[in-house]
Amino acid sequence: MERREFITFLGGAAAAWPLTVRAQPAPRRPVVGFVHAVIPWTEMVGADPVSLLARAFVHGLHDLGWVEGQTVAIERRSAEGQPQRAPAIFAELMTRGVDVIAMGGSQWLREAAQQATKTIPTVLLFDSDPVAQGVVPSLARPGGNLTGVMVSMGGELIGKRLQLLKQLAPTVATILREHADALVTEGSPIIYVQRGRIVAFAAEHRLPFAANNRESVEEGGLMSYGIKASGLFSDLAIYVDQILKGAKASDLPIQRPTRFELIVNGRTANTLGLTIPPTLLATADEVIE
Repeated sequence: MERREFITFLGGAAAAWPLTVRAQPAPRRPVVGFVHAVIPWTEMVGADPVSLLARAFVHGLHDLGWVEGQTVAIERRSAEGQPQRAPAIFAELMTRGVDVIAMGGSQWLREAAQQATKTIPTVLLFDSDPVAQGVVPSLARPGGNLTGVMVSMGGELIGKRLQLLKQLAPTVATILREHADALVTEGSPIIYVQRGRIVAFAAEHRLPFAANNRESVEEGGLMSYGIKASGLFSDLAIYVDQILKGAKASDLPIQRPTRFELIVNGRTANTLGLTIPPTLLATADEVIE
């Protein structure tokens, strides 16, 4: 090849380089499936979801550097309290090519996810001890594709809730003979979503209501003591972040909840003719006046 031809060839190749670079496909965005058992889908969508729990998850991912539409895609789904819808939800997510699934809700939601996939990393809130149920061999090294956070503390939280309620309303016992003197709820997705009706029932019958979630107190319940629910969904976001960065679900330990809070509604206490003891005021994380 003569020198002139060689220079011409190089020039032509150099001119083509930018076109070749521009033709390279954009990096694939990871896809996260976010599923809940009962939260309405309309309350899960957007960068700032209406649902406090969905918001905690989305904001948690954002705080860790995952921006929806730019660095990650989030496929949101809800069974809206209907177990029969769960299998179809996970079947559809399989077609979307999800890289990891995050979910909160009931045992039937977890069972549907397990039937759909044994390989896609799945982080969830366990509503009972997964070792005792035979779901995983160990909390420290769960193996398989499941990990997450336990939300059940057995009777421990119920006992603590009753103890605190007894301090606030000394005439209460659990249930006496023919009628209830107070209302105490344990955690479940259905109870959380239907909390407005429970609060209204307690108010109508002038029942001191000890809930498991702060939202019930904000809406008129007397008090709550339990796991900080929004913190659980922030924890799910942390697990998703670790998996998207290369961690294996089988190596991520299932954690027990560590954040608890006591909330008291001072207005409701006044309505019921109750005086909040100074010792309870001192230990409360928040008193709503």
